[in-house]
Amino acid sequence: MYAEALEALLADLWPTTVVRTMEANVDPAPDTGWDRLMAAGFADLLLTQAADGPDLSLTEIHALLEVLGRHAAPLPLAATWVARRHLPAGIAAEGPLAVAPGTLGPKGALTCARVPGGRLAQQVLVCTDDGLRLLAAGDAQERQPVGDPRGQAQAMVWHQPQPAWQHERGGRTVQDWMAAAT
Repeated sequence: MYAEALEALLADLWPTTVVRTMEANVDPAPDTGWDRLMAAGFADLLLTQAADGPDLSLTEIHALLEVLGRHAAPLPLAATWVARRHLPAGIAAEGPLAVAPGTLGPKGALTCARVPGGRLAQQVLVCTDDGLRLLAAGDAQERQPVGDPRGQAQAMVWHQPQPAWQHERGGRTVQDWMAAAT
């Protein structure tokens, strides 16, 4: 049921020509399709029932992950699912979310060497040895493309990170979920 609906929506949102333009690192059109994905409920598939979501497991979204791969979906939708699953109710998660491991520097700077989907993400759930931090992607003082442009990955550095939310545990769990989704 979900897979067929997502398949139809992605085919409409991101025909091959649009995806190829985004892969070439040409600035995306103002409408990346995020509002339509939200309206159709595709940002909340891993939310628990307590958070008004369908509470799907990674096993249950396997077919949806295949759809994302088949369409080379440019937004970090799988990362958004995982991030939203691990954020507490009431935390304002805005737009597409990326998930990435990060390291804290000696002067408090937070560095993510590779943020898959970071170019189009509005927020990044950063997993560090000491927990999780939700940061605005636009607040990163340094952003550089990294790797294959089709992944929309960026290296990002926040010199004075101001998390919208943080938690002292869970970084490893979120990274495990991302590994399974990938």
